[in-house]
Amino acid sequence: MLKKIGLIAAIAVMGFSTGFSIVYAKIIPGVDRPYDPPDYYSQTSISYADSPSPFFYRDLARQGGNVLDVTRKIKSALFGADFLNLSNIFKIKTSNDEINTTPFNSSILSQSQQNIDNINATTNAITTSVNISDNALFRSPKDTDPDKVYDSGSQASWLSNTYLAITQSAKNSLEDVENQFSTLNQIIDNNNTATGNLQANEAASQLKALNAALMARRNALLSNNLNMSIAAQKQQTDEELEGSRNTDNTGGYFADPYNQKEYDAAQYEKPAAPGFKDFK
Repeated sequence: MLKKIGLIAAIAVMGFSTGFSIVYAKIIPGVDRPYDPPDYYSQTSISYADSPSPFFYRDLARQGGNVLDVTRKIKSALFGADFLNLSNIFKIKTSNDEINTTPFNSSILSQSQQNIDNINATTNAITTSVNISDNALFRSPKDTDPDKVYDSGSQASWLSNTYLAITQSAKNSLEDVENQFSTLNQIIDNNNTATGNLQANEAASQLKALNAALMARRNALLSNNLNMSIAAQKQQTDEELEGSRNTDNTGGYFADPYNQKEYDAAQYEKPAAPGFKDFK
């Protein structure tokens, strides 16, 4: 019995000593395990001691030559899960890009542009140029020749032509009002039916062009109205200077009380009619 116990003990001692040597052989750093296990097995840090090491090559061989790339794995998973969404987003963006770069049909814009050109042409035609400042037909406070003669008939003819031209211009300006409104409505329709950025910009550009044309028309009419006022003032100044010089030359003033000019009315008061004599 003692022999058996001694044999078992001897076997156990031998086995323990053999096992210890085997275990000790498997835990050689850099061979049987990483030099830096926490960093080596971490997905977010690097084990510089094992870059490379014998253990690294053995581990690489066990993995079939594949190294775990966590970032690539995450991206692959995300891309795989969202591939359909990304594809749809790309299709939508491509479609939007095509819509945003598609212009109006040329025929749609050409009619509006032609109408705007016609408005500008009419504005140029109705703009009246009147020679007022250097007009020698009328008296001026700067005149130095007291004997200079002014022809009232020529004055009247010039005033008549000037007033007629300005009045005709105002009349002509009214003839294309319908064209102005129809052009505005057409541009608004284009803006409302625009399907992308380019078409919206085209409609906005034409609206600005129409606004500029209408502003030019307004300025032309204001200029014509100013010219008419200046012409009227020129006539009034001439009459006042004529009356003043008549008074200076004769020491008196003669005027027809029944056909008075504006200056005459200010200088002469017609006496009241005596009426019929009372024979009672």
